[in-house]
Amino acid sequence: MMQAAGIDLGGTKIEASVFDEHWQAVETKRVPTPNNYEALIEALRDQVQWVENAAGQGIPIGMGTPGRHDFKTGNAFMANVSADGKPLRTDLLAATRRDIVFGNDCDLFAFSEANLGAGKGFRTVFGLILGTGIGGGTCFDGVLHQSLNGTAGEVGHMPISANLVAEFDLPILPCGCGRHGCYETLGAGPGMQHLANMIIGKPVPAPKLAARNDANAQQVLQIWSNIIAELVGVLQLTIDPDCIVLGGGLSNIPGVAKLIHADVVAKGLRGTDVPKIVPAAFGDSSGTRGAALLAIRERAGK
Repeated sequence: MMQAAGIDLGGTKIEASVFDEHWQAVETKRVPTPNNYEALIEALRDQVQWVENAAGQGIPIGMGTPGRHDFKTGNAFMANVSADGKPLRTDLLAATRRDIVFGNDCDLFAFSEANLGAGKGFRTVFGLILGTGIGGGTCFDGVLHQSLNGTAGEVGHMPISANLVAEFDLPILPCGCGRHGCYETLGAGPGMQHLANMIIGKPVPAPKLAARNDANAQQVLQIWSNIIAELVGVLQLTIDPDCIVLGGGLSNIPGVAKLIHADVVAKGLRGTDVPKIVPAAFGDSSGTRGAALLAIRERAGK
Protein backbone atom coordinates (compact mmCIF):
# COMPACT_ATOMS: atom_id res chain seq x y z
CA MET A 1 0.00 0.00 0.00
CA MET A 2 1.35 3.43 -0.95
CA GLN A 3 1.02 5.92 1.89
CA ALA A 4 2.85 9.14 0.89
CA ALA A 5 5.08 10.76 -1.71
CA GLY A 6 8.01 13.11 -1.50
CA ILE A 7 9.60 15.44 -4.07
CA ASP A 8 13.09 16.86 -3.61
CA LEU A 9 14.11 19.91 -5.63
CA GLY A 10 17.86 20.18 -6.09
CA GLY A 11 20.22 22.22 -8.18
CA THR A 12 20.74 19.43 -10.73
CA LYS A 13 17.75 17.09 -10.34
CA ILE A 14 14.16 16.86 -9.17
CA GLU A 15 13.49 13.50 -7.53
CA ALA A 16 10.02 12.15 -6.75
CA SER A 17 9.39 8.95 -4.77
CA VAL A 18 6.32 7.09 -3.61
CA PHE A 19 6.67 5.23 -0.29
CA ASP A 20 4.80 2.25 1.11
CA GLU A 21 3.72 1.72 4.73
CA HIS A 22 7.21 0.43 5.60
CA TRP A 23 8.83 3.59 4.16
CA GLN A 24 10.35 1.73 1.26
CA ALA A 25 10.45 3.61 -2.04
CA VAL A 26 8.06 1.78 -4.38
CA GLU A 27 8.65 3.99 -7.41
CA THR A 28 11.10 6.83 -8.09
CA LYS A 29 11.48 9.27 -10.95
CA ARG A 30 14.32 11.74 -11.46
CA VAL A 31 14.37 14.56 -14.00
CA PRO A 32 16.94 17.33 -14.62
CA THR A 33 16.32 20.67 -12.94
CA PRO A 34 15.53 23.29 -15.63
CA ASN A 35 17.53 26.49 -15.66
CA ASN A 36 14.62 28.88 -16.15
CA TYR A 37 11.68 29.56 -13.86
CA GLU A 38 8.76 28.75 -16.17
CA ALA A 39 10.28 25.41 -17.13
CA LEU A 40 10.97 24.69 -13.46
CA ILE A 41 7.32 25.15 -12.49
CA GLU A 42 6.33 22.90 -15.40
CA ALA A 43 8.81 20.20 -14.37
CA LEU A 44 7.61 20.27 -10.76
CA ARG A 45 3.99 20.13 -11.91
CA ASP A 46 4.84 17.10 -14.07
CA GLN A 47 6.45 15.35 -11.10
CA VAL A 48 3.30 15.95 -9.04
CA GLN A 49 1.23 14.55 -11.90
CA TRP A 50 3.51 11.49 -12.11
CA VAL A 51 3.02 10.89 -8.37
CA GLU A 52 -0.76 11.06 -8.71
CA ASN A 53 -0.71 8.70 -11.69
CA ALA A 54 1.46 6.25 -9.77
CA ALA A 55 -0.26 6.39 -6.40
CA GLY A 56 -3.63 8.11 -6.74
CA GLN A 57 -4.83 11.70 -6.45
CA GLY A 58 -5.48 11.55 -2.72
CA ILE A 59 -1.95 10.63 -1.66
CA PRO A 60 -0.22 13.16 0.65
CA ILE A 61 2.67 14.93 -1.10
CA GLY A 62 5.54 16.72 0.56
CA MET A 63 8.22 18.77 -1.20
CA GLY A 64 11.68 19.82 -0.11
CA THR A 65 13.25 22.95 -1.56
CA PRO A 66 16.69 24.50 -0.98
CA GLY A 67 17.29 27.87 0.61
CA ARG A 68 14.47 29.60 2.41
CA HIS A 69 11.20 31.39 1.78
CA ASP A 70 10.29 34.84 3.05
CA PHE A 71 7.21 34.27 5.17
CA LYS A 72 6.00 37.82 4.48
CA THR A 73 6.39 38.04 0.69
CA GLY A 74 6.36 34.33 -0.18
CA ASN A 75 9.43 34.76 -2.37
CA ALA A 76 12.18 32.16 -2.45
CA PHE A 77 15.87 32.69 -1.72
CA MET A 78 17.74 29.97 -3.64
CA ALA A 79 21.32 30.34 -4.81
CA ASN A 80 21.48 27.36 -7.19
CA VAL A 81 17.90 27.14 -8.52
CA SER A 82 16.18 29.48 -10.99
CA ALA A 83 13.49 30.44 -8.45
CA ASP A 84 15.44 33.08 -6.55
CA GLY A 85 13.17 36.02 -5.83
CA LYS A 86 10.13 34.17 -7.23
CA PRO A 87 6.94 33.02 -5.42
CA LEU A 88 7.71 29.35 -6.07
CA ARG A 89 5.29 27.83 -3.61
CA THR A 90 2.36 30.05 -4.62
CA ASP A 91 2.94 29.45 -8.33
CA LEU A 92 3.30 25.69 -7.91
CA LEU A 93 0.12 25.38 -5.85
CA ALA A 94 -1.70 27.32 -8.56
CA ALA A 95 -0.23 25.12 -11.30
CA THR A 96 -1.08 21.81 -9.59
CA ARG A 97 -4.34 22.84 -7.91
CA ARG A 98 -3.72 20.55 -4.97
CA ASP A 99 -2.33 20.67 -1.44
CA ILE A 100 1.42 20.21 -1.10
CA VAL A 101 3.36 20.39 2.16
CA PHE A 102 6.65 22.30 1.82
CA GLY A 103 9.85 22.16 3.84
CA ASN A 104 13.52 23.09 3.59
CA ASP A 105 15.55 20.25 2.07
CA CYS A 106 18.13 20.22 4.90
CA ASP A 107 15.36 20.21 7.52
CA LEU A 108 13.67 17.29 5.78
CA PHE A 109 16.95 15.38 5.65
CA ALA A 110 17.23 15.76 9.43
CA PHE A 111 13.53 14.89 9.89
CA SER A 112 13.89 11.68 7.89
CA GLU A 113 17.06 10.52 9.64
CA ALA A 114 15.81 11.44 13.14
CA ASN A 115 12.58 9.48 12.77
CA LEU A 116 13.43 6.64 10.39
CA GLY A 117 17.20 6.53 9.90
CA ALA A 118 20.57 6.84 11.60
CA GLY A 119 19.34 9.31 14.23
CA LYS A 120 16.36 7.25 15.38
CA GLY A 121 16.28 6.88 19.16
CA PHE A 122 18.33 10.01 19.90
CA ARG A 123 16.73 12.98 21.62
CA THR A 124 18.42 15.84 19.76
CA VAL A 125 19.51 15.16 16.17
CA PHE A 126 21.25 17.57 13.83
CA GLY A 127 21.37 16.63 10.15
CA LEU A 128 24.56 18.17 8.72
CA ILE A 129 24.74 18.43 4.92
CA LEU A 130 28.30 18.61 3.56
CA GLY A 131 27.96 19.04 -0.18
CA THR A 132 28.12 21.90 -2.65
CA GLY A 133 27.10 23.98 0.35
CA ILE A 134 26.77 23.40 4.09
CA GLY A 135 23.45 23.42 5.90
CA GLY A 136 21.39 21.43 8.33
CA GLY A 137 18.29 20.96 10.39
CA THR A 138 17.42 20.03 13.97
CA CYS A 139 14.92 17.61 15.45
CA PHE A 140 14.01 17.46 19.12
CA ASP A 141 12.35 14.17 20.09
CA GLY A 142 11.55 13.58 16.41
CA VAL A 143 9.89 16.98 15.98
CA LEU A 144 11.40 19.33 13.41
CA HIS A 145 12.51 22.65 14.87
CA GLN A 146 10.94 25.67 13.17
CA SER A 147 12.68 29.04 13.54
CA LEU A 148 11.64 32.67 13.05
CA ASN A 149 13.22 33.14 9.61
CA GLY A 150 13.88 29.53 8.70
CA THR A 151 17.62 30.13 9.11
CA ALA A 152 18.33 28.05 12.24
CA GLY A 153 20.13 25.34 10.26
CA GLU A 154 22.18 27.63 8.01
CA VAL A 155 25.35 26.81 9.92
CA GLY A 156 27.50 27.04 6.79
CA HIS A 157 27.18 30.81 7.08
CA MET A 158 28.67 31.05 10.54
CA PRO A 159 32.19 32.60 10.50
CA ILE A 160 35.19 30.27 10.59
CA SER A 161 37.01 30.31 13.93
CA ALA A 162 39.89 32.78 14.18
CA ASN A 163 41.89 30.00 15.85
CA LEU A 164 41.60 27.90 12.70
CA VAL A 165 42.51 30.81 10.45
CA ALA A 166 45.67 31.39 12.49
CA GLU A 167 46.57 27.68 12.89
CA PHE A 168 46.37 26.81 9.20
CA ASP A 169 46.86 30.26 7.64
CA LEU A 170 43.44 30.03 6.01
CA PRO A 171 42.21 32.62 3.52
CA ILE A 172 39.09 34.69 4.20
CA LEU A 173 37.01 34.05 1.08
CA PRO A 174 33.78 35.68 -0.15
CA CYS A 175 30.67 33.55 0.32
CA GLY A 176 27.57 33.28 -1.84
CA CYS A 177 25.54 34.71 1.04
CA GLY A 178 27.29 38.07 0.56
CA ARG A 179 29.58 37.84 3.58
CA HIS A 180 33.19 36.64 3.95
CA GLY A 181 34.86 33.82 5.86
CA CYS A 182 31.85 31.52 6.28
CA TYR A 183 32.41 27.83 7.04
CA GLU A 184 30.89 27.02 3.65
CA THR A 185 33.74 28.76 1.81
CA LEU A 186 36.27 26.13 2.91
CA GLY A 187 34.16 23.30 4.36
CA ALA A 188 31.88 22.62 1.39
CA GLY A 189 32.94 20.74 -1.77
CA PRO A 190 34.31 23.78 -3.63
CA GLY A 191 36.05 24.82 -0.41
CA MET A 192 37.83 21.48 -0.15
CA GLN A 193 39.04 22.00 -3.71
CA HIS A 194 40.36 25.40 -2.68
CA LEU A 195 42.27 23.76 0.18
CA ALA A 196 43.67 21.24 -2.30
CA ASN A 197 44.81 24.07 -4.54
CA MET A 198 46.60 25.62 -1.56
CA ILE A 199 48.43 22.41 -0.58
CA ILE A 200 48.75 20.44 -3.83
CA GLY A 201 48.70 23.23 -6.38
CA LYS A 202 45.48 22.21 -8.16
CA PRO A 203 41.77 21.98 -7.16
CA VAL A 204 41.43 18.20 -6.77
CA PRO A 205 37.76 17.07 -6.39
CA ALA A 206 36.86 15.29 -3.15
CA PRO A 207 36.47 11.72 -4.60
CA LYS A 208 39.92 11.85 -6.23
CA LEU A 209 41.43 13.45 -3.15
CA ALA A 210 40.05 10.70 -0.90
CA ALA A 211 41.45 8.03 -3.23
CA ARG A 212 45.00 9.37 -2.92
CA ASN A 213 47.32 8.14 -0.15
CA ASP A 214 50.07 10.75 -0.44
CA ALA A 215 50.97 13.13 2.37
CA ASN A 216 49.61 16.24 0.62
CA ALA A 217 46.16 14.72 0.12
CA GLN A 218 46.08 13.60 3.74
CA GLN A 219 47.03 17.11 4.83
CA VAL A 220 44.12 18.59 2.87
CA LEU A 221 41.67 16.13 4.44
CA GLN A 222 43.06 16.82 7.90
CA ILE A 223 42.69 20.59 7.57
CA TRP A 224 39.17 20.14 6.20
CA SER A 225 38.28 17.78 9.04
CA ASN A 226 39.51 20.33 11.56
CA ILE A 227 37.24 22.94 9.97
CA ILE A 228 34.19 20.66 10.22
CA ALA A 229 35.15 19.60 13.76
CA GLU A 230 35.23 23.26 14.79
CA LEU A 231 31.76 23.69 13.30
CA VAL A 232 30.58 20.65 15.30
CA GLY A 233 32.01 22.41 18.37
CA VAL A 234 29.79 25.41 17.61
CA LEU A 235 26.79 23.06 17.43
CA GLN A 236 27.75 21.62 20.82
CA LEU A 237 27.77 25.10 22.33
CA THR A 238 24.35 25.95 20.89
CA ILE A 239 21.96 22.99 20.58
CA ASP A 240 24.33 20.31 22.03
CA PRO A 241 22.99 17.40 19.90
CA ASP A 242 23.17 13.74 20.94
CA CYS A 243 23.66 12.73 17.32
CA ILE A 244 24.92 14.39 14.15
CA VAL A 245 23.95 12.65 10.91
CA LEU A 246 26.16 13.46 7.94
CA GLY A 247 24.72 13.91 4.45
CA GLY A 248 25.80 15.38 1.12
CA GLY A 249 28.53 14.29 -1.25
CA LEU A 250 31.43 14.83 1.18
CA SER A 251 29.84 12.43 3.66
CA ASN A 252 30.71 9.65 1.19
CA ILE A 253 34.45 10.06 1.83
CA PRO A 254 35.58 6.75 3.39
CA GLY A 255 35.98 7.03 7.16
CA VAL A 256 34.84 10.66 7.25
CA ALA A 257 32.66 10.27 10.38
CA LYS A 258 35.57 8.77 12.37
CA LEU A 259 37.94 11.45 11.08
CA ILE A 260 35.66 14.28 12.18
CA HIS A 261 34.91 12.56 15.50
CA ALA A 262 38.62 12.31 16.34
CA ASP A 263 39.14 16.01 15.67
CA VAL A 264 36.08 16.94 17.74
CA VAL A 265 37.54 14.95 20.64
CA ALA A 266 40.86 16.78 20.24
CA LYS A 267 39.35 20.26 19.91
CA GLY A 268 36.19 20.00 22.00
CA LEU A 269 35.39 21.81 25.23
CA ARG A 270 37.09 20.01 28.12
CA GLY A 271 34.86 17.65 30.07
CA THR A 272 32.10 17.43 27.40
CA ASP A 273 30.77 14.33 25.69
CA VAL A 274 31.14 14.17 21.91
CA PRO A 275 27.90 13.56 19.99
CA LYS A 276 27.60 10.40 17.96
CA ILE A 277 28.61 11.25 14.39
CA VAL A 278 27.21 8.89 11.76
CA PRO A 279 26.55 8.77 8.00
CA ALA A 280 22.95 8.95 6.84
CA ALA A 281 21.01 5.71 6.60
CA PHE A 282 19.22 6.73 3.41
CA GLY A 283 21.88 8.74 1.58
CA ASP A 284 20.58 11.24 -0.95
CA SER A 285 17.06 9.78 -0.77
CA SER A 286 16.53 11.11 2.75
CA GLY A 287 15.07 14.34 1.36
CA THR A 288 12.17 12.70 -0.45
CA ARG A 289 11.49 10.39 2.50
CA GLY A 290 11.47 13.34 4.90
CA ALA A 291 9.11 15.29 2.65
CA ALA A 292 6.71 12.34 2.51
CA LEU A 293 6.86 11.90 6.28
CA LEU A 294 6.13 15.60 6.82
CA ALA A 295 3.09 15.32 4.53
CA ILE A 296 1.80 12.39 6.59
CA ARG A 297 2.35 14.24 9.88
CA GLU A 298 0.69 17.40 8.56
CA ARG A 299 -2.37 15.47 7.42
CA ALA A 300 -2.61 13.80 10.82
CA GLY A 301 -2.28 17.19 12.53
CA LYS A 302 0.93 16.26 14.36
